[in-house]
Amino acid sequence: MKTCTKCKVKKDTSEFSKDKRRIDGLQLSCKECRRNYYLDHREKTIAEAYTYRQAHKEEIAKNKRRYEKEHKEEIAKRRKAYREENMELFREREYLYKYGITLQQKYEMWESQDARCLGCKKEVDINKIHVDHNHDTGEIRGLLCTQCNSIIGLAYENIQTLLSLVEYLREYNHLSLLTT
Repeated sequence: MKTCTKCKVKKDTSEFSKDKRRIDGLQLSCKECRRNYYLDHREKTIAEAYTYRQAHKEEIAKNKRRYEKEHKEEIAKRRKAYREENMELFREREYLYKYGITLQQKYEMWESQDARCLGCKKEVDINKIHVDHNHDTGEIRGLLCTQCNSIIGLAYENIQTLLSLVEYLREYNHLSLLTT
């Protein structure tokens, strides 16, 4: 138990934030009083912090670079762990950024395609299907399996190239039928 210096109420130690500079390792005032103080002085606190950051930009940037250099591996570990713990959030952001759709919208597209690739018509798992889009306009055309999406990408979305390849295959297949 500890008494808050602001409200003078005796409270459990879990009601106080940590402060390693103090002998008992806890803040002088309870979390509730600190929150109330912050809310009452929020605008002033934000303005002071902004003014400080503007006045000390170079120093702050220098300290940040030094810290990142000294703790490079630790930072990389934390970032990797955070990404792994929040993979769904990262995927959601990626789809919004790249295609302007949510994972839910991708799932609805997949369902509307009967869980099939629009190219080869094979059934494809939701996690292995790709959003096909026009690279010039960004317009989404549908969902394709890895192979169909790669074929379109390798042909640089050029319909004439793809039609020429179809003709080539027809001719080649015709020749192979004659030799057997």
